[in-house]
Amino acid sequence: MTVRERVIASLDHRQPDRTPYHVGFTEPSRNAMASWYGDPRFEEKLGNCLLTLGTEPTAPGARCGPASGRTSSAWSGTASIDRDIGNVVNRLVTPQNLARYRFPDPRSPRAGAATGS
Repeated sequence: MTVRERVIASLDHRQPDRTPYHVGFTEPSRNAMASWYGDPRFEEKLGNCLLTLGTEPTAPGARCGPASGRTSSAWSGTASIDRDIGNVVNRLVTPQNLARYRFPDPRSPRAGAATGS
Protein backbone atom coordinates (compact mmCIF):
# COMPACT_ATOMS: atom_id res chain seq x y z
CA MET A 1 0.00 0.00 0.00
CA THR A 2 1.07 3.56 -0.56
CA VAL A 3 1.06 6.00 2.34
CA ARG A 4 -2.09 7.58 0.91
CA GLU A 5 -3.88 4.23 0.56
CA ARG A 6 -2.84 3.30 4.10
CA VAL A 7 -4.25 6.49 5.62
CA ILE A 8 -7.47 6.32 3.59
CA ALA A 9 -8.00 2.68 4.55
CA SER A 10 -7.60 3.59 8.21
CA LEU A 11 -10.02 6.51 7.90
CA ASP A 12 -12.49 4.14 6.20
CA HIS A 13 -12.11 1.67 9.10
CA ARG A 14 -10.46 -0.91 6.85
CA GLN A 15 -7.32 -2.76 7.89
CA PRO A 16 -4.19 -1.27 6.23
CA ASP A 17 -1.02 -3.29 5.68
CA ARG A 18 0.43 -1.43 8.67
CA THR A 19 -0.76 1.30 10.99
CA PRO A 20 -0.16 4.80 9.62
CA TYR A 21 1.71 7.04 12.02
CA HIS A 22 3.27 10.43 12.37
CA VAL A 23 6.14 11.17 14.74
CA GLY A 24 6.59 14.84 15.56
CA PHE A 25 8.91 16.71 17.86
CA THR A 26 8.96 19.83 19.96
CA GLU A 27 11.68 22.23 18.86
CA PRO A 28 14.15 21.23 21.63
CA SER A 29 13.55 17.51 20.99
CA ARG A 30 13.91 17.94 17.25
CA ASN A 31 17.21 19.80 17.71
CA ALA A 32 18.49 17.10 20.06
CA MET A 33 17.57 14.33 17.60
CA ALA A 34 19.19 16.18 14.68
CA SER A 35 22.33 16.56 16.77
CA TRP A 36 22.26 12.91 17.89
CA TYR A 37 21.95 11.63 14.32
CA GLY A 38 24.18 14.34 12.86
CA ASP A 39 21.49 14.95 10.25
CA PRO A 40 19.23 18.04 10.31
CA ARG A 41 16.93 16.29 7.79
CA PHE A 42 16.49 13.09 9.84
CA GLU A 43 12.69 13.53 9.91
CA GLU A 44 12.49 12.78 6.17
CA LYS A 45 13.61 9.22 6.96
CA LEU A 46 10.97 8.48 9.62
CA GLY A 47 8.34 7.27 7.18
CA ASN A 48 5.64 9.56 8.55
CA CYS A 49 2.28 9.03 6.89
CA LEU A 50 0.63 12.41 7.37
CA LEU A 51 1.13 15.84 5.87
CA THR A 52 1.99 18.56 8.32
CA LEU A 53 1.57 22.25 7.68
CA GLY A 54 3.59 24.91 9.40
CA THR A 55 2.26 28.16 10.75
CA GLU A 56 4.70 30.67 9.34
CA PRO A 57 3.60 34.31 9.58
CA THR A 58 1.22 35.27 6.79
CA ALA A 59 2.80 38.60 5.88
CA PRO A 60 6.30 39.98 6.30
CA GLY A 61 6.26 43.03 8.54
CA ALA A 62 2.92 42.14 10.15
CA ARG A 63 2.20 43.85 13.46
CA CYS A 64 3.07 40.68 15.29
CA GLY A 65 6.31 39.17 16.48
CA PRO A 66 8.50 38.61 19.52
CA ALA A 67 8.26 42.23 20.66
CA SER A 68 4.45 42.05 20.81
CA GLY A 69 4.38 38.50 22.18
CA ARG A 70 2.14 37.47 19.29
CA THR A 71 2.53 35.84 15.91
CA SER A 72 0.21 35.61 12.92
CA SER A 73 -0.30 32.44 10.91
CA ALA A 74 -2.17 31.36 7.82
CA TRP A 75 -4.14 28.82 9.85
CA SER A 76 -4.75 30.14 13.33
CA GLY A 77 -5.07 33.89 13.05
CA THR A 78 -3.17 35.53 15.88
CA ALA A 79 -1.53 33.40 18.54
CA SER A 80 0.54 34.07 21.59
CA ILE A 81 4.08 33.00 20.87
CA ASP A 82 4.95 29.50 21.98
CA ARG A 83 8.00 27.89 20.41
CA ASP A 84 6.08 24.73 19.56
CA ILE A 85 2.35 25.29 19.26
CA GLY A 86 1.21 28.75 20.34
CA ASN A 87 -2.13 29.58 21.84
CA VAL A 88 -4.75 30.93 19.47
CA VAL A 89 -6.17 34.24 20.67
CA ASN A 90 -8.37 34.97 17.67
CA ARG A 91 -9.54 33.06 14.63
CA LEU A 92 -9.46 33.77 10.93
CA VAL A 93 -12.11 31.11 10.29
CA THR A 94 -15.48 31.52 11.97
CA PRO A 95 -18.86 29.87 11.35
CA GLN A 96 -19.91 33.10 9.65
CA ASN A 97 -17.08 33.20 7.10
CA LEU A 98 -16.33 29.48 6.60
CA ALA A 99 -18.04 29.33 3.18
CA ARG A 100 -15.96 32.31 1.95
CA TYR A 101 -12.67 31.42 3.66
CA ARG A 102 -9.83 30.59 1.29
CA PHE A 103 -7.67 27.93 2.92
CA PRO A 104 -3.87 28.08 2.46
CA ASP A 105 -2.46 25.90 -0.32
CA PRO A 106 -0.75 22.92 1.38
CA ARG A 107 1.65 22.62 -1.59
CA SER A 108 2.88 26.18 -1.18
CA PRO A 109 6.42 26.48 0.18
CA ARG A 110 5.02 29.18 2.47
CA ALA A 111 2.76 26.58 4.14
CA GLY A 112 5.84 24.71 5.37
CA ALA A 113 4.55 21.42 3.96
CA ALA A 114 6.41 18.25 4.79
CA THR A 115 5.15 14.96 3.45
CA GLY A 116 5.66 11.44 4.66
CA SER A 117 7.24 8.77 2.53
